[in-house]
Amino acid sequence: MFGGTASAGTAAGAGTIVRSTGGLLAEGLNFKSDAVVFAKRSAAGLAVEALGTVTDPAGERFYFLSRWNSGDIDAREGRGRQEITGGTGRFAGIRGECDFRIDYLSPTLAVIHQSCRWEQP
Repeated sequence: MFGGTASAGTAAGAGTIVRSTGGLLAEGLNFKSDAVVFAKRSAAGLAVEALGTVTDPAGERFYFLSRWNSGDIDAREGRGRQEITGGTGRFAGIRGECDFRIDYLSPTLAVIHQSCRWEQP
């Protein structure tokens, strides 16, 4: 038996890459992000995961799985790791990971800071 609470919802946002070493994820790239977020709270704590898509202005996408390892909305901050799992078009074959920090401005608005490493065969 689970013995806790669980919820799921969607999240959407937009961003711009402000610092990069170039290539596919170059400085100035604007993108849209959409995700399904799953949260479970139990005696062991809060577990949050998100499955999502990042879409560039040309409509090409890459996919991710994010897992939070600390914090929550009540703490106004969260940290975790994101895995880049593939993509379409120019992102086909991309793989990587990102460490992230989320600053929650409100329950429905956040700023996400990421540092990523990726490769594409």
